[in-house]
Amino acid sequence: VSTRRRLGLEPSFPSPLHRPAGYRVTMAVPEPLVFSDEVLDLAFHPSEPVVASGLISGKIFIHRYSIEENIEHGNLHNHESSCRALSFSDDGTYLFSASSDKSLQCIDAATGTCFYRQTRAHDHSINALVNIPSTGLVATGDDEGYVKLWDLRQRRMTNSYKAHEDYISALLAIPHKKTIVATGGDGRLSVYNWKTTKEKVSDQLEDELLSVCLMKSGHKIACGTQDGTIALYTWGQFGDFSDRIKNHPKSVDALAKIDEDLLCSGSEDGVIRVVHVLPNKVLGVLGAHSTEYPIENLKVSGDRSYLGSCSHDRTVRFWSLDRVGEVVEQAANGGAPPQEETMDDSDDNDDTEEQEELGSSLQHVGTAAAKPSTSSGQFFGDL
Repeated sequence: VSTRRRLGLEPSFPSPLHRPAGYRVTMAVPEPLVFSDEVLDLAFHPSEPVVASGLISGKIFIHRYSIEENIEHGNLHNHESSCRALSFSDDGTYLFSASSDKSLQCIDAATGTCFYRQTRAHDHSINALVNIPSTGLVATGDDEGYVKLWDLRQRRMTNSYKAHEDYISALLAIPHKKTIVATGGDGRLSVYNWKTTKEKVSDQLEDELLSVCLMKSGHKIACGTQDGTIALYTWGQFGDFSDRIKNHPKSVDALAKIDEDLLCSGSEDGVIRVVHVLPNKVLGVLGAHSTEYPIENLKVSGDRSYLGSCSHDRTVRFWSLDRVGEVVEQAANGGAPPQEETMDDSDDNDDTEEQEELGSSLQHVGTAAAKPSTSSGQFFGDL
């Protein structure tokens, strides 16, 4: 939380989109974290201003961030090759990491001690990892399309799935449905129920699916693709996508949910954009790293003050979520559209009708804003 907010000089809203019309806040953010190697993933602590960064060298850095200064609290080198995925446990006590060296490990976030290490968790390089809240489970995905489910309290694998012919690009956990959603380089979306062991697989697209997030109160799954569109799948109808969002000039490599209607996208062109879902529209640009490097990943901080991004420019950058509200307000007031070339599609509605519908929708956006999750107990109580 910003210093002004802690001192009571700024009111706190559950989402930047709940701010009254015309409300303005200080857009100050922490300075970027600069590293000697490319950053492949980042993870925010659920309740503290702490961020972990995984590097291509295999190192993991832990920083406490603030507007005043960023302080390094840990520098770990537990992986033999690139650290590709990071995730904190529910209460932030543990940090999970996965690597191209095929290993999965659990680290005490406070001390940096490795409590558990599965040296050969997969037969191939691990590319994705997700903590499943309130279950004690972690899911991993590798370069050959395998998805594995781990119960780290018992220190064993519980399930293994193989529905993809290419690498797993991203994983999404939906605990109340007891499901894991995976996207793959083979252009398929897969859904696994870890209780019934049932799985469903979408039709194959011509382009790779690179990123995923759940929108519209669980009714829509958004997937970033290689050709720059965001494909929308309807929950329960996974055969083919039901809609798509365009206006990204290059691949959509990362997605981060802001609330049920808004997400931020990170593209190969190094630009972070604000996107509205149904009606579908790229509203504007939140920021950019470098036009020479793609956005590797996007994450929202535990207190929902910042969006964090990492890129091959060797930095982790912070973006105020209040700025997202500014972009939305500008779009609702008829602000300038994104500068990228628009891709026409015969399925699209007339631009004027879409803009009118979007303006009406944005007047009410944020009413179902996402809340930060809480944990009722210690994640690793049995360890």
